[in-house]
Amino acid sequence: MIESYESAALRAMFASLVQHAGKGPAVVAAIRETTGRQMSEGTLSKIISGEGRFDWNLAFQLEEIAGRFPIRTMLMARVPGDPVKAQFDELAVRTMKEVGDIGPALLDAVRTGDFTKLDKEGPEAVTAITAAMAFGRSAREGDR
Repeated sequence: MIESYESAALRAMFASLVQHAGKGPAVVAAIRETTGRQMSEGTLSKIISGEGRFDWNLAFQLEEIAGRFPIRTMLMARVPGDPVKAQFDELAVRTMKEVGDIGPALLDAVRTGDFTKLDKEGPEAVTAITAAMAFGRSAREGDR
């Protein structure tokens, strides 16, 4: 069964983001760098072709890498009120959560010498801050 938003238009937006972010190999490397997720170009191809299930988390991460947010914009169009404000509110909450995870991870690294948590939380916080800043710049410039 296809979910309500799993459509050719959604897959086309996903394909456009992959192209904008540097195509398959660059996207796979960027996803690995920012999330630690291991994947192949085949995953992207299957999502684009409709052979694979649409991966919302991957799509949102891809938007952040590309610095464009067409999928979120489409979804936010359904939210009553100002969709840009609603999207920025959600992004702000996520950013605060990710930044809040840095302190405990840093203390854990200092206390134990194990940087595993910091290696995970650091890139996530940087990605969240980068996305929030890009969204803010884009909103100021009228791209939303």
